[in-house]
Amino acid sequence: MTPTPRRDLLPGTLDMLILKTLTIQPMHGYGIAQHLQRAGIKLEDQQTLWDPHTKGSIQVLDKWAPVVNDCWVLGGIHRLADFELVSIRTLKNLWDFDKGFHVVTAREILGLLNFGYSLKQQPNVTKLICTHPAKAQAATIQAYDNFMKGKESTGADSIRSILVIDPALKNEIQGFDRSRLRHVVPPR
Repeated sequence: MTPTPRRDLLPGTLDMLILKTLTIQPMHGYGIAQHLQRAGIKLEDQQTLWDPHTKGSIQVLDKWAPVVNDCWVLGGIHRLADFELVSIRTLKNLWDFDKGFHVVTAREILGLLNFGYSLKQQPNVTKLICTHPAKAQAATIQAYDNFMKGKESTGADSIRSILVIDPALKNEIQGFDRSRLRHVVPPR
């Protein structure tokens, strides 16, 4: 007896399922998975959806959109989850200068800070911890979208507050002896 071949999804199927789900109401990733299950997507189908080797997998979604990402983040915000920052906060990792928009890392950090989270440096890890639960519970996808539109309208300056300067460079700048500087007059 030969095993039944695994059924691959048509390209774009998962994209459409997620987007259709989000048209019903804003929800986070777990909510989307629950909705798909209620809609009759069986366990075998879900395993296919989440398998990174499957065309149409949620992990390699080629049409990932800010609203989808923001819904995933809101799911964590509503659970008052801690977020571990694994991406470094550099200019290139926060703002796309060619296209003029926030990179996903910046969207997530700015959104979390706006909805009651604070950055906490712990040994070898930076976390975003909920410090204002009422603000987090009141977060909506509309508020997230409006907030990000406002931030993007200010351009790359919107990421200034979340940039990290190398601690060694910061110490060097703070400890710089300005008294050794001499005024130089440019030649005429």
